[in-house]
Amino acid sequence: MTMKVSLVISTLNRVQTLERFLEHLDQQNYENFEVIIVDQNDDDRLIPLIDYYQDKFTILHIHSARGVSRGRNTGIKKISGDLVAFPDDDCWYEADLLARVFKLFTEHPELDVISGRTVDAKGHTSLGRFRLRSGLVTRRNVFNSGNTNSFFFQRKVVERINFDESLGPGAGSKWGSGEETDYLLNAMQMGFSLYYYNDLTVFHDNPIVGYDETSIQRGYSYGCGTGRVLKKHHYPLDLVLFKLMEQFAGMMISLLQMNGKRFRYHQATFKGRLTGWRSSVDEELQ
Repeated sequence: MTMKVSLVISTLNRVQTLERFLEHLDQQNYENFEVIIVDQNDDDRLIPLIDYYQDKFTILHIHSARGVSRGRNTGIKKISGDLVAFPDDDCWYEADLLARVFKLFTEHPELDVISGRTVDAKGHTSLGRFRLRSGLVTRRNVFNSGNTNSFFFQRKVVERINFDESLGPGAGSKWGSGEETDYLLNAMQMGFSLYYYNDLTVFHDNPIVGYDETSIQRGYSYGCGTGRVLKKHHYPLDLVLFKLMEQFAGMMISLLQMNGKRFRYHQATFKGRLTGWRSSVDEELQ
């Protein structure tokens, strides 16, 4: 018997990339899935797209307040699957991805969460740096063990854990990332088993190409989120310093390369991580 997969997508201001995701989803050779589209747009721009794919597979179209974490929490309430994933509205799957995920959970029923890597269309790593070897996910390596696009959960996990709505894009706070790492850390605290597969990949365009002003601002916001998670989960000083030195090293390399834009990106990310880590756990979120 196959497991049903619930795919919860929180989406805002994107139609073409969501269409790309649904188009690739229609090519899956594993058909036991549902799509829960959590619409955060103020208009009906998604209706034609949803109407087109409604007859091809199960789609539930709902709405929520803005913020990716709020959208995911809203979608969790509607799932009916045995496995749950939270793809971004600008990622896409290979035709055999869901079949591979089902096979991994079937072969390893002791696992509660599976994670993988994100790569761009050319197969190059995107959205972070990931571990080179597969293995258990721990507090020490969680930051390099995938991101939300490549997480797949047993239903019992998402029934017990909500995303922290103060973290992540659109949260209305300065913590522009970290919701995914926070989620996995909470799962570990509850005793769930997490495993990272280096060869399990999800496609996602690399958002940082030319280190433009938007990327620099995103670097600060995402850095704040990372630092916030380090503080929230009481990470030891040695790992905090390591996460800061990652960006300091990037700054130094950028200087040697005389790449001012890249320097500013790593500088902004460094400042963001430091800001998040220095925050009080009870600090106002706005």
